[in-house]
Amino acid sequence: MNFLKQPDPSSKLELKVVTVSADDLEDLISRVVRSEMERLTNIGGGFEDELWNRKQTADFLGIS
Repeated sequence: MNFLKQPDPSSKLELKVVTVSADDLEDLISRVVRSEMERLTNIGGGFEDELWNRKQTADFLGIS
């Protein structure tokens, strides 16, 4: 039984393999994650508490 099929030489299928050392892979992942985290924190500016007065709270809850 052959579970691994080789592509037909006449077909245009290719298998591209890229090798990266473990250290380089760790560095790449760290840089990407750090970059994404920095981008996410800058999207909406700083976090601010939303403070409601009694009227806003009553209106939201549907009470007077």
